[in-house]
Amino acid sequence: MTHPDGVPCAVLDAACAAAARVSYPSLSLRLDRAESFNQDGTYVLRGDAATDAAVARLRRPLVAALRRFGLKPGESKTPHMSLVYRCGHKVLEHSIEPLVWTAQRFVLVLSHVGLTRHEWLAAWDLPQR
Repeated sequence: MTHPDGVPCAVLDAACAAAARVSYPSLSLRLDRAESFNQDGTYVLRGDAATDAAVARLRRPLVAALRRFGLKPGESKTPHMSLVYRCGHKVLEHSIEPLVWTAQRFVLVLSHVGLTRHEWLAAWDLPQR
């Protein structure tokens, strides 16, 4: 069986089972820069070095769990929050008033490529430190 987006349900089930086995504490995150992220002008917020490192630390046990369930996660991308897709022009990196919060969960998101729509499939809590 496949999800309506064409992703095999077995892959989604394996990703959920793997993620459910990851135990990691909540993360302190700080977004302090904005820029166009790629050639189409997607406008994003970016984190500081500590935020990038915190996300990378969470990613390590998650990637290991996904591999144990037979999945092959892609290379790590730069952590960011997309605000506007295809804004049509390049915006150079610049500082912004920092947005700071504690991430208390991580989510399996199915990106409907080209539709700028993202579907939350499941979420897991990150316990407080």
